[in-house]
Amino acid sequence: MIDFDALVLNKCENIFSIVCKFTFTVSKPGSPPVICRGIYSSTPVDVQLQNETIFSDQQTSLGIRLRDFPGVTPERGDHVEMIDPRHPSFGLKYWIGDSDLDGQGGAMLMLRTQHPGEAPIQEEDLEEAPNDGQMYVRQGEAWVVMPPPPVPVTLYQYLADAAITASDPGAGKMRWNNVDQHSATELYFDRLTQDNFDISLALLMSHAGDTIAIQNKTFSRDNQIWTISAPPIVMSDWFRVPVTFVSAEGSSTFVGNQQISVLVR
Repeated sequence: MIDFDALVLNKCENIFSIVCKFTFTVSKPGSPPVICRGIYSSTPVDVQLQNETIFSDQQTSLGIRLRDFPGVTPERGDHVEMIDPRHPSFGLKYWIGDSDLDGQGGAMLMLRTQHPGEAPIQEEDLEEAPNDGQMYVRQGEAWVVMPPPPVPVTLYQYLADAAITASDPGAGKMRWNNVDQHSATELYFDRLTQDNFDISLALLMSHAGDTIAIQNKTFSRDNQIWTISAPPIVMSDWFRVPVTFVSAEGSSTFVGNQQISVLVR
């Protein structure tokens, strides 16, 4: 018997999925929200109305793997929030308008900005998009500016260092300036990664507001997310990077000599 879920769905999710928060307001009322993942898609749809005008809408969906949801299956009326800061959909909130099982261990959730129980939007209530040179997409009754294209992400391999002193962590290593890593205000990087790549230019080109993600090399859901709060400081063969903690997930405190991946965008 071929396990389509393990051979196909799980591998696709590992590559294309983003992190989401599910609140089971219908399928399991009162239960706490669940952090899970799904493959997000949002494409424009043009519909010609009876008066020959064009109604532009957005069709948004989320492909999920049912094995990621033990004991509950998301249903129509449940709530989904996109919480992956690496993705342009970060911060968007939706209601599940429909859920279609594919019979192979997955489901396609059709997402709506309008609650399924609300009255449908009438044609005469629709307003034209603002004419200010920006690109807009309709979400429910409102027009929102389309997000910019994804910013390229660069990946570097390091070993975590358990020390916290403001000094060179050593070739191929990085460290935090606090024993409680989530309370750190600076990250220390040697200029050389584990594979002897010199990241000096990459850090010198980074700016306040850029994002640093630190994850377990073999399991991305163990991670820390940081924002660079000031330009990196060049030291002798290493860098001090001022940061602000944003979020963490899973087993997100890394031990000495643990293999970690550092993503910068």
